[in-house]
Amino acid sequence: MTLNLEIRDMRPRHRTWRYLLAILLLVVLIITLTITWSSWHDQALYEEAIIPTNELDAGWRWEDIQTGRKMADEVNGAKIATEAIYMLGIDEVYRPKSQWEVDYYKLLDSPGFESFTTNVRIHPQARIDPAKLKLLQSLLSSNPGPRAIEIARRLYHAEHGCFQLNHYGPLLFQTLDSDVQSARGLCSVLEYDSWIQCEVGQTDVALVNVGAMLGICRSIGDESSDICQYVRLACDSVASRNFQRVLAQSADSSPERLKQLQIAFQKESSQPILQWVIKGHRAAIDHDLTLLQSGKVSVTKWGLGTMPIRWETGWKYLDKRLMECFPRQMIDQEYAPSPWHIERAALHRYCNGALLIADQLEQKWPRLIREYNDLMVLPNYVSEALRVVDASAPKSTHPSTFEKLSKAILRARAHTRCSAAACAAERFRIDSKRMPEKWQDVVPKYLDVVPIDPFNGQPILLRRLADGLVIYSVGPDGKDDLGDVLPTVNSEMSKDVGVRLWNVSNRRQPSLIETEKPKDEKNER
Repeated sequence: MTLNLEIRDMRPRHRTWRYLLAILLLVVLIITLTITWSSWHDQALYEEAIIPTNELDAGWRWEDIQTGRKMADEVNGAKIATEAIYMLGIDEVYRPKSQWEVDYYKLLDSPGFESFTTNVRIHPQARIDPAKLKLLQSLLSSNPGPRAIEIARRLYHAEHGCFQLNHYGPLLFQTLDSDVQSARGLCSVLEYDSWIQCEVGQTDVALVNVGAMLGICRSIGDESSDICQYVRLACDSVASRNFQRVLAQSADSSPERLKQLQIAFQKESSQPILQWVIKGHRAAIDHDLTLLQSGKVSVTKWGLGTMPIRWETGWKYLDKRLMECFPRQMIDQEYAPSPWHIERAALHRYCNGALLIADQLEQKWPRLIREYNDLMVLPNYVSEALRVVDASAPKSTHPSTFEKLSKAILRARAHTRCSAAACAAERFRIDSKRMPEKWQDVVPKYLDVVPIDPFNGQPILLRRLADGLVIYSVGPDGKDDLGDVLPTVNSEMSKDVGVRLWNVSNRRQPSLIETEKPKDEKNER
């Protein structure tokens, strides 16, 4: 019998792959737990951030805002404006250019027309050059001008409105507010028609046009798009400027019509435009970030093949659009796909803080404009983001959308308040056969109280002049420039903001020689 002895190696074997596998599994587990915890933590931050939003405004979501804006066609002023716009063919996005529109822009681009309009606005008390008046009459009297203008005048009685916004793609940033922007052109058509009506002695018709311009503003309503509200503010400015010219061309205005316009200007000057826009930004950006977070929309496909205009795409576009709304220190600079909850939380804290400022914009403006480069600078992403930072805090290197809009809103408020006060002053002149010397002549019979200057919180100023008077606000710089409210050849923006009223003997002066605007000089302001 053979004895088979096998010597085995009793040393422990190195099972390296098992160790590596265990380590790998441990790493995967740690990463999974980290991601899960991070997602939970981010969601908790977001849920915490929207608690104040829900308390302040339960219907803050985009769908709720749009549902609340729906109205019947018969009370929708935007339908009237759109009808006039389409009739004239000035809605150049959706419709081919009509012959009337071709002639309209041909006139606007004709030699000397820009200097002509500048001259009319610099000297509202002077009559219009007969040759240019004939050109305007020829255009506006051609079909379908008279019918479209008659439709537009119905906006005088419009109290509300809601334009249809057009979204290209699932994201709300992919928006083209075509009809609203065309409303600015309709306002200009009404302005030109007012010039004609003043020349032919139809003062009341010209005042109806002013009221229709304010009706365009009301037709835009509480739309939350900043583009729409910039159009509204532009129409406010045109209405106030045109009202000044109508009074400078006539002394026989209807007191009842002036009273109606006074009420309309007062209402327009009290609209919470900044609040509407901030709420709209909050709802729209939250809507888009929710879609991006869910993966239903790919950020790299924004606008590709879906928009009729050139549009930036990808993360660069997101960075640009969000930086218009957020101070740079409040949001993640890298924009990796993971921090959507954090960005949404920062969005709500920022907008809620901005709303607190917007509610007291006029009271806070002098201090804010003195201490901060960016109106909406808030603290870093912390729970105390509802209060304004001190002057030593880091400031945004990108101008805030809300800051620019705030300046435009306050300027429009000042202009419309001065226009309302000018209505009261003109009513006093008609009754008393003289210009008011001080506010006590007007208040309280023609004006309940003296309007407040939105730029300094003080009553707006009334200054008697040799040829009339001026009612004015000190303007964004807070300096009293003694009622310098008329534009110049080099600047459309006056130093102060307000309305001039001329003595009857100084109204309707002969046409002045046009002054060409220097092409090598930049606007001072």
